[in-house]
Amino acid sequence: MDFSDLLSYRPSTDLNDLSRSGPAEAGAAGSGTGKRKREDGGFAVPEPKVRRPEAAAATLPPEEDERARALRMMEADTAPVDAQGLDVAGVRRLINGLERKVQKNTQQRMKHSEDPTKFLQSEMDLHDQIKELHAVATAPEHYSEVIRLGGLKTVVNLLNHENEDIVAATIELLQEMTDADTLDAEEEFAAALIDGLLDAQLLPVLMDAFGRLKDTPENDGLQTALGIIENILDLNPELAERIVKECDLMKWLIVRVRSKKFDPIKLYASEILAILLQNSDKNRAALVATDGLDRLLQSVAQYKKKDPSSGEEHEMMQNLFGCLCSAVMLESNIKAFVDAEGIELMVILLRERRSSMHGALKLLDHLLSKGQPSEGACAIFVDRGGLRSIFPAFMKTPVGGKGWRRVLDAEYEEHTVSIISSLVRTLQDPMLSMRVLKKFVEAEFAKLERLVELHIKYLGRVQHCEAGLAVERSEMAAQGQEFDDIVENEHYLKRLDAGLHTLQHIDLVLGEVLYKCGGAAGDKVTALLRLKSSPFSAITDVLVEYGHNIDDTSPAGAVAKADLEALVSVLRALNSD
Repeated sequence: MDFSDLLSYRPSTDLNDLSRSGPAEAGAAGSGTGKRKREDGGFAVPEPKVRRPEAAAATLPPEEDERARALRMMEADTAPVDAQGLDVAGVRRLINGLERKVQKNTQQRMKHSEDPTKFLQSEMDLHDQIKELHAVATAPEHYSEVIRLGGLKTVVNLLNHENEDIVAATIELLQEMTDADTLDAEEEFAAALIDGLLDAQLLPVLMDAFGRLKDTPENDGLQTALGIIENILDLNPELAERIVKECDLMKWLIVRVRSKKFDPIKLYASEILAILLQNSDKNRAALVATDGLDRLLQSVAQYKKKDPSSGEEHEMMQNLFGCLCSAVMLESNIKAFVDAEGIELMVILLRERRSSMHGALKLLDHLLSKGQPSEGACAIFVDRGGLRSIFPAFMKTPVGGKGWRRVLDAEYEEHTVSIISSLVRTLQDPMLSMRVLKKFVEAEFAKLERLVELHIKYLGRVQHCEAGLAVERSEMAAQGQEFDDIVENEHYLKRLDAGLHTLQHIDLVLGEVLYKCGGAAGDKVTALLRLKSSPFSAITDVLVEYGHNIDDTSPAGAVAKADLEALVSVLRALNSD
């Protein structure tokens, strides 16, 4: 007897049926009270007894008893599950209930494909069952049971459902199940969940759902779907390359950030794209292979003549610049950036001096600081009029602004000085190199005065930091604590945060100017330092420490270190005169 027959079964109550059955069958169908002898010594058919309802329920026939047990099981599977009291049995009931409702909805959709009203109730039941599964999302210790029962595959397959509400509810469930806040301390469960989802082909199925979700401000399905990707990357950043390889997410993100109208989805898409590119050379190469670099440049080009209209749009713009910075970290992408006329665009953004200027400075700093691989980019920057844009930025740091419009002077000055330092040290063409250095001696040494001013400013910041670190070292010594390599590295990082990195680039430029621009520049620097009671030897001390941190295991590093040592020797000779 199958399940449907079981539910429709009704035992016979006709006593004539019993009288027509054989003696053994009649006895089996009776009340179980035994056979009654007739006076002639034979056996008679037992007379039916009138039973109270309670007695009848207590002595159901086997078929009726089986039906009752089945009904009780169904009621248990559909009963609401308390998330706090969820156990393995509760998980099984939820997954089994989901499987039945999916099957029923599928059957009714096929049977009544021309009349949606006839499968509406099964769709509502399925939607409610998906909501019930949120109890599992708060109990990651049961994820292994969900995987064992095949529940993850069932849930992922629901992303293919034709009803957008079912798809949205499924996406919401998956977003909650992968929530990094819930799984942060549950590494084992998180790993099992992510592996199970990927094995269930979540990535391509989810991407297919992207195309079917309504892309409107009122519909947060897309934003929640992007949240699933972000959660996976939070739990395992190493999956960034697999995500790009197994689905078309990067293409979708690039198209989405290219849209003209700003909305929350565009902001979220820029964040996910930045994460995918952050630490992966393969993804950076894939960006160029899919024309993503050109499209990102087109996206930031809209900010040549306008500023973002809100803090959220400004954040999105900064994310796009961050994506471009990550892209040019791969040396093979530098040529693609140059060929796409990215340098020309950055020069224009510097000249316009709008909010995009700060992103352009950061991007140029990344682009031009790769040493020999950046030489061509440095030459093009100078040739395209970059000096007319970078030196006005160097001479005056923007001030004022509130909230997202506020400019961080340290970051701004770090990028401008670093760009000039890269030009001075990277350009091999003497003509181009001197074009940069001569800027510091023109207009009565105005730019050289600014350079010395920045040297004194950042030297003071670093010295203030070092004084605090000296006190900390004294306290450690008094307490008998060891000053090991870990503490030393921490102190060095604190000095970098205080401005040591910027000071190093300032003094690199100062050293090159003093070495290559003649005695007049040296006299000017000496006079300015004496006026501020700042020792000349501080310049060489900074450069010596900078040299100690150059990795000379590569040919390029060895050459850079040798050049710096030669420069320090020249500066010491000038100081002794």
